[in-house]
Amino acid sequence: MDIITEILETDKSAEERLESAKRKSEEILKDAEAEERSVKEGAAAQAAEYRSRREAEVSERIEKEGLKIAAEENTKINELDKAYKNSREKWEREILDGILSI
Repeated sequence: MDIITEILETDKSAEERLESAKRKSEEILKDAEAEERSVKEGAAAQAAEYRSRREAEVSERIEKEGLKIAAEENTKINELDKAYKNSREKWEREILDGILSI
């Protein structure tokens, strides 16, 4: 083999190795992009699941608090109603006396 043949073969080998490296690089890039999509989809699914779970928890807390507030208000209304029934005549008399004494 003469030197020119060796140079051509080395150049050809280098070209083949470069093409092989480019193909591997493209393959690695495609794999990385696919993995990135997969991670993003997984994260989005986890975020949606977390959001749904938190919404359910908050809705449940709101419902419980609403029921608690309604019960407290009903108790207060019942107490006021009872006080009114027990003192209605007295209050009416006091108001009437106050109006007549003016």
